[in-house]
Amino acid sequence: MEDKIKIFENLDDQFANAPWSKEIQLGDNTRNFINSFLSKAPNPDKAKNTLATETKAILKKCGDPSLDEFKVNGLVYGYIQSGKTASFTTLSSLAQENGYQIIIILGGISTNLVSQTHARLKKGLQTERSSNWLTFSNPTTEDQNKIKFAANSNRRTVMITVMKNKTHLENLIEIFKGIDSSKVATLIIDDEADQASLNNEEFANQKRVARGDEEAKPSTIFRLIQGLINCFKKSSVVQYTATPQANLFLDNTNPYKPQFVQMISAGEEYTGGDFLIKQRGEFIVKDIPLTDMNSEIMPQTLIDAFRTFLLTVSEGLLRRNEDRFAENEPDRRSMMINPTHLNAGHQQYFNWIKQRFDIFAEVVADTSDETSFNEFKEEYLPFYEDLAKEIPDIHEFDELFNREQLADVICDTTIQKVNSDQTEVDWDKSYAWILIGGNSLSRGYTVDGLTVTWMTRPSGNFDTFMQRARFYGYKYHYANFCRIYLDKETSIKFKKAVDDEEYLRFFLRENNNISLEEMRLKLMNSANFDNVTRKVVLRNPIRNIRISDWNRIENITSTDSKTISQNINNYEYFYNEKLGSLTKDTSFTYESDIKPKFIEISVKKLMNELLYKIRLNDEKYSFLLKMLENQEPALKTKVYFMSDFNDFRKRTIQPNGRISLFQGRSERIGGYPGDPYIRDQKEISVQLHRLKLFQNHNDLENNTNGVDSFSLAAWIPSSLSTRFYFQDN
Repeated sequence: MEDKIKIFENLDDQFANAPWSKEIQLGDNTRNFINSFLSKAPNPDKAKNTLATETKAILKKCGDPSLDEFKVNGLVYGYIQSGKTASFTTLSSLAQENGYQIIIILGGISTNLVSQTHARLKKGLQTERSSNWLTFSNPTTEDQNKIKFAANSNRRTVMITVMKNKTHLENLIEIFKGIDSSKVATLIIDDEADQASLNNEEFANQKRVARGDEEAKPSTIFRLIQGLINCFKKSSVVQYTATPQANLFLDNTNPYKPQFVQMISAGEEYTGGDFLIKQRGEFIVKDIPLTDMNSEIMPQTLIDAFRTFLLTVSEGLLRRNEDRFAENEPDRRSMMINPTHLNAGHQQYFNWIKQRFDIFAEVVADTSDETSFNEFKEEYLPFYEDLAKEIPDIHEFDELFNREQLADVICDTTIQKVNSDQTEVDWDKSYAWILIGGNSLSRGYTVDGLTVTWMTRPSGNFDTFMQRARFYGYKYHYANFCRIYLDKETSIKFKKAVDDEEYLRFFLRENNNISLEEMRLKLMNSANFDNVTRKVVLRNPIRNIRISDWNRIENITSTDSKTISQNINNYEYFYNEKLGSLTKDTSFTYESDIKPKFIEISVKKLMNELLYKIRLNDEKYSFLLKMLENQEPALKTKVYFMSDFNDFRKRTIQPNGRISLFQGRSERIGGYPGDPYIRDQKEISVQLHRLKLFQNHNDLENNTNGVDSFSLAAWIPSSLSTRFYFQDN
């Protein structure tokens, strides 16, 4: 299979540090890891080529180890729970094979995440069975000599996993202060790079400097990471995250601002928000009512989730013993309960689940009480039927729910809190897990075999909110077993956030010929979060624009004459095509017979037949187009023609180069209410304006020196409003 991995060469190297002096080689160790990791992928050859190609693209943008000096800082953008660890494991191996002698992984801020990352790296790279690696987790100065000898030899590569923690980072800096690493190429991989690594004093520093009464200062972890980077003359930093908003919005003067972005793909079996929430949400997502969010007793939906989970465990145990299911069955099944960030709250939910589980065990064990057992059985039947609707090969209910089978469920299920009091999960201890926690079960942490989720958390910032989606991942073969219990608001936000994430990827692809330093970053916020990320890490505030109510495109005078002519031609063609369908809107009550003519047309047809062909040099127009793209294609839209074919609306160009598009109320023409009232209040309405522009009022009065032009305005009902974030560098 090794010859199946072929690197594609169509890579964008525009923002690489510098061309490498020799071709990057995919060595045996990297091939072996890729072959092993993706051996069970549905299309293994394609998956292997994708992982190898994307990893080579990342390394090509890093520094060439043969150079005397380099400083590179880039960002890798993946999907939540999509395999970022596999990507940087491959990158570590490829870097080792191509001259990097020190590889440091900044592995998060929690013990469980660092331990999970270190274990995966050791297993994936088979470090204990290879003489190529010398590995450390949170090393101390006692390890300095080992690291020193390995770093300055060509025989072994040092791999260090370190927590983003003051003590551990200070230890690591102290180690490298005592080592001459000037000739050693170092790769620093920052896992979850938008967490802790950024300067929490950035916004405050701007105020300090502006006042002139204090010097700018860095936050502790940011300062230590920069100190670690400065220990090396030849360093490449690669930031990994699925929520890169904060990193991308960093000021150009910030040393952690990425020089490049590389997006990585999710595998074919990946199930993210599009699949679980948008496509399959009707079956998978269950509503948590408000009464369950502040309940003083165990919420009913939590009881429902608990019952569903135990049935999936029972089915999973049966499937483990049958060859026909072996290939697609997860190694275990887990339930995650994420109700709050407070440890006291975790204890309350732990007590509820433990009490419910103990009662369940007592009823199963008491063979003398068939009545109670049968009552229990009746309570579980609706949840079995819910699963059976989507799982045609599920075992019969009596096979899942009998004392002997349920005894196995009880023996193979462990309940545990995962928070600052207890972070480690010994996955090999049990087949089934019920985990209760908050932040420790959020960012970066993988819950093995996650099948049932029950989560009630306030939305917060966009990036923090999205990191709670631990239910994303590679679940295609058992997705019909999955159930996600969310409150209504959270469910809607996850659904809309799918479009917001894809817009960011689209934007980065469309602007891949522009460096991040020059790029004017734009993000869509259809999920209507108050903030895209925490404000404290950004020097310049993020601005936002809301596409709602009336959106008048009035900055049209900077559009060149050729484009204006094309706009007019496109408008006239559209007008002539629709002429036979035009209707006077008689719903308006003003006296004049001059009623606006309109057509009703789907959003998709309006976009394809006119709006995509119109070029207007007003940033609001690009936001409007993107907002309309994200509506249902068949959504009806009213299009008003504000002028007859040869009738021009006259406007004067203002000193700022803009025009005032709308006409106000006029008694002169029969009590015309004004352009703002020409709309259907409940649906999207678009006004098309054929214009003649004048430089001053005198020319307008004399109808001289006028220039033909075109613009439009769109009414967006509040129910469809969308916000966008942007920032000027």
